[in-house]
Amino acid sequence: MVDQIAHRIRQLRQERGMTQVGLAAAANLSQTAVSAIERGEHTDIGIKTLVNIANALSVPVERLLGVEPPVSDPAPVETVAA
Repeated sequence: MVDQIAHRIRQLRQERGMTQVGLAAAANLSQTAVSAIERGEHTDIGIKTLVNIANALSVPVERLLGVEPPVSDPAPVETVAA
């Protein structure tokens, strides 16, 4: 699972044209930490770190974890009068 998270972080960062240094600054991490996370070498990633990375990449944490949030129906539900 760590490898999948690492891959998603790298992919999202690159899609946004961010460098590791840029992501590190936005997520309040060191470039070394970002590099280790992206290589899957940092296996004990805390939730605060994941939240900071997700915020820096403008995605929900669920996206980093590979869990898609439930899709809500934007259409209002009609009630039928009895």
